[in-house]
Amino acid sequence: MKRLILAFVLIISIIFSYAQKTVAVLSGTTWSFYDDFSPALRAAPAGATIYVPGGTFDLGTNGDTINKPITIIGVGYHIDSTGATGRSILTGNFSFANGGDNVSIIGVYLNGNVQILNSNNSVSNTYLFRSRINDIEVRSGNTNYMFNSIMINECVVNNIGAINSNMVTQNIVISNSFCSSIRYLWDADIKNNIISGGYYYSGLLRSYALYSLYNCRIENNIIYGYTKYFVKQI
Repeated sequence: MKRLILAFVLIISIIFSYAQKTVAVLSGTTWSFYDDFSPALRAAPAGATIYVPGGTFDLGTNGDTINKPITIIGVGYHIDSTGATGRSILTGNFSFANGGDNVSIIGVYLNGNVQILNSNNSVSNTYLFRSRINDIEVRSGNTNYMFNSIMINECVVNNIGAINSNMVTQNIVISNSFCSSIRYLWDADIKNNIISGGYYYSGLLRSYALYSLYNCRIENNIIYGYTKYFVKQI
């Protein structure tokens, strides 16, 4: 009898564990279910919502490309609020390409970078909320294109910004977040953050908390470390 009960509990545990790993996609009123995140992202139609359960999902060596409007919702990244489910961990990079407008990423631990790429058109309306991300980078093959309306709110991020001062950004909002450094941004609102960058290693300055910001509003932040190159700061 004890063996039977033990076997039953084991089967239920396996089923529950499998269910926890299922990635759900909602498009309109239609639900679809996948065993992994990347197939769900590729199959999801524009405008769909992807629900990521607790667990670790590998995005592969080259990461995943987002080129359509999509919403990604995880269970969270902080251990104090994900004890029952585990964190929604995505290992690898997200690359935003042409068509990757109106994208929201909420409640995930991205053990990699968000790279906003572009070759022909602008990328706009990117919303990152209550997520933990390695770096958020704006990069492009053509320096003349614009990146509009990127909102980063209540996130933990190492570095935020473009790869150099030629990348043009507009309507960037970074608020209520913790980050190490913010660099090479145009027309950004930076408010209510803790910015911890600017550290020395072997006698050399390795990172600035704020670096090369153009026409940005910087308000009510706690900044540790060093800042450099502000142009038309307001």
